[in-house]
Amino acid sequence: MSWLGRSRIFTHGQVVLQGPYTSTADLEDKPGVYAVFCLQDGERRLLDVRCTGRVRAQAAIALSSSLWRHCCHGLVQLGVVYTSDPEEMESVRKNLWLCPGNLSTSSHAASLPLAIATGHN
Repeated sequence: MSWLGRSRIFTHGQVVLQGPYTSTADLEDKPGVYAVFCLQDGERRLLDVRCTGRVRAQAAIALSSSLWRHCCHGLVQLGVVYTSDPEEMESVRKNLWLCPGNLSTSSHAASLPLAIATGHN
C-alpha cells in the first residue's frame, strides 16, 4: 500500500482508491465500490469489500456495525472507487481481495462479510 502525493488517494495492491476516510461525511451517494480497512500498528488490512448503487448510504451502515470491534483493535477506515459499470465494480472487488496479505485469508475474517450482509452484528 502506498500514498499518492498529498491527495486523498491511496493504493491497495494495484487498486487506486479515494480515501482513507473515517466517516461518510465526504463520500458521495453514487454507484461504486467501498472497502473497509483496519489501520493498526501502521498496517492497513482489508476487512470487507462491497459493490453498491449508493456508496455513502451503504458505507454508513458498514461503519456503524459493531462487528468491526471484534476484529479491528485499531482505526476502521474506508476506501472508495466510484463507478457505475458493473464489470468494473466486480473487477475492483476481486482485485482488492486478491491483494497479498489480506486478512480475508483467515477463517474468522472470511465470515465477516456474510455477517454484515445478513445484519447479524
